[in-house]
Amino acid sequence: MDRVREKEDHFRYHALFREFLQAQLKREDPQTFRDLHRQAAAWFERAEEPGRAAQHYMTIGEPMEAARTLSGAAESLLRAGRLETLVEWAERLPEEALRAYPRLALFAAKAASRVGKIDQTRRWLDIAEGTFRLQKQGRMLGMALAARALVAFNGGAYTEAAQYAEEALQVLAAADPASEALVEALRVQGMCLVRMGRFEEAEEKFHQALERCQDLKDPHREVLIRAGLAACLHSQGRVEEAAEMLKIVVAASRELSSPGYLAEALNDLAYNLYLLGDYVGALQTLQEALSTALQVGHRHVEAFVRVSLGEVLRDLGDPGAAKDHLERGVTIAEATRNVFLLACGLEALALAHLRSGDLDQALERIQKALEQADR
Repeated sequence: MDRVREKEDHFRYHALFREFLQAQLKREDPQTFRDLHRQAAAWFERAEEPGRAAQHYMTIGEPMEAARTLSGAAESLLRAGRLETLVEWAERLPEEALRAYPRLALFAAKAASRVGKIDQTRRWLDIAEGTFRLQKQGRMLGMALAARALVAFNGGAYTEAAQYAEEALQVLAAADPASEALVEALRVQGMCLVRMGRFEEAEEKFHQALERCQDLKDPHREVLIRAGLAACLHSQGRVEEAAEMLKIVVAASRELSSPGYLAEALNDLAYNLYLLGDYVGALQTLQEALSTALQVGHRHVEAFVRVSLGEVLRDLGDPGAAKDHLERGVTIAEATRNVFLLACGLEALALAHLRSGDLDQALERIQKALEQADR
């Protein structure tokens, strides 16, 4: 017998003995075996432990029930930063279960995007979008289109991303004009416009999104919008304003206990501190950002943080450590197909090699950066 750590007065059988007893019960009385697992699954559902409930359903070969349980908790799991949990379950479930519960496919796709699993992201978005179209679920279709816009944006396809965001806005204007998905589509449009250099239009989109978000009382979405607005301010050279906005975002992310949002905000804040000449503050902020990104397995943010760390360390006179972080950031950017970050990382790496006097390596990296920028 083992004592359950969380509850001193609770005990359980050793794992090997438990497996032996369950195998024996399954062999001798399969119906009771199934009934007990169903009861256990129902208990864990009531206890709001969807993963453990789903495991019991999978043990008795009921993936549809597992998908149903996970679907209801998918958004909460995403917001809590349990990205790998969502992805692992979606990978275990058969495709028909994801088609039956496309909401799960949608949030699993969002999680997969953040951990750098692009093929799964696109496959699950295809399932979600296709099913929502067939079922004529306008609100959920708008959410899927907004998510697809963000994936395209992260891949550097800004025109395509803006088109998906515009379609999402059109769908949602008819289906659910007061939804958080419409706010997300406005946010992604704003981000695309920033990358296209259309800053005034972008700022207008962010303010529209922020106003609608405050009406919805959705603090998580508000954090993302403010981060986007900070990026817009930064791109216009309004660095002090951007830094102040990001301090608000960091504080809100801590209050929401959202490590994914926090890692992104810390990275962005650090870059602005760096531009303002606060190198020590930038370095400390980036170190916390990296630790937070690694904690939640957020590969997309990790790549950005490593590139930022590399740039700061390079300018602080530590080219060895700078090149290490930059190489890692470039590797992740390449694996996650983030063309924008890949080009930036390669350019920064070229400068680090130049600082070290390695002209051949510098030339090779800058040529690769130019190839990515031309895409």
